[in-house]
Amino acid sequence: MKKTVVVVAILAMVLITMMGSVNAASVTAKNEVEKGKTVTVTLSMKPTASVGFELSYNKANFEFLGGSAGALGTIDTAGNTDGVVNVQLFATNGTSKTESVTLNFKAKETTTDAKAFTVSDFVTEDYEDMANPTVTVKVTAPVDVKDEDNKGDKPTDNNQQGTTTKPSTDDKQQGTTTTPSASDKQQGTTTTNSQSANGKVGTNGKVITKLPQTGAPVYIAVAVIIALAGVALVARKEK
Repeated sequence: MKKTVVVVAILAMVLITMMGSVNAASVTAKNEVEKGKTVTVTLSMKPTASVGFELSYNKANFEFLGGSAGALGTIDTAGNTDGVVNVQLFATNGTSKTESVTLNFKAKETTTDAKAFTVSDFVTEDYEDMANPTVTVKVTAPVDVKDEDNKGDKPTDNNQQGTTTKPSTDDKQQGTTTTPSASDKQQGTTTTNSQSANGKVGTNGKVITKLPQTGAPVYIAVAVIIALAGVALVARKEK
């Protein structure tokens, strides 16, 4: 019986501890921020009408810009720029409550490792615990942005080496097509004078597609002579 009571008591204590851890307040922030940008450290808690704490930070890398506790008021930079932000706020009407406190910091300088933001002396009206009071943030170099407006100052592809080449007249007219030679202009796609008779060029500059048959008059004369001889023979036989 005694053993059972002891086991139950231990389990109850474990459950209470677990519930307290789950419901505990927390502090969060982005793991990284670019130089010149703003990072927000947020403390989350159960609704409370009063909250007090101190937040220490690395003043060499971060600059406190101010913060807010919702219905409980704002937090200014007065007295909070020396590496520690002191917050002591409560509802003046006794009914307003807040569930979070946000503190904004500007990233001033890049860091080789993450810098800590640590909460201490945290207290609310319900005396809520904070499971992990520290969050770390690393400041990275800003990403280079190309200046689109300065494109005109950059050399073009044709002038990257500092020298400018002007296209020839033929290149302007034909792009990358070369200028045809004189024989090409006269003949187009026909062959030159050294080619066959069907592609020769005459004295008038025109292509000769058919040459005259220079041997035709000789054949005609022979045929006439033979015909006359035949007629003479026939005439003699008839006599």
